[in-house]
Amino acid sequence: MPATRTLPKIEIEQDKCISPLKCGKCLQVCPTVVLYSIPKQNEKFHECSYDDFTLVVNNRPACQACMKCVEVCPVDCIKIEYEG
Repeated sequence: MPATRTLPKIEIEQDKCISPLKCGKCLQVCPTVVLYSIPKQNEKFHECSYDDFTLVVNNRPACQACMKCVEVCPVDCIKIEYEG
């Protein structure tokens, strides 16, 4: 029987995040592309500034809990821990 893997809990404090497009350090260091930047508003043909984007968890099962994103975040807005 294969061993089951516990997925890490990933929390992002959006109010602390500078902007994923202004900073982007977490997006650059994630080896498995778990974090993703999306527009806050989903309006067709809406021009967005760098401040109009937010950071989301896109692929939590791929997270290896390497903590690289936590280490490079200048405002400490990413938390990763294992539940259980």
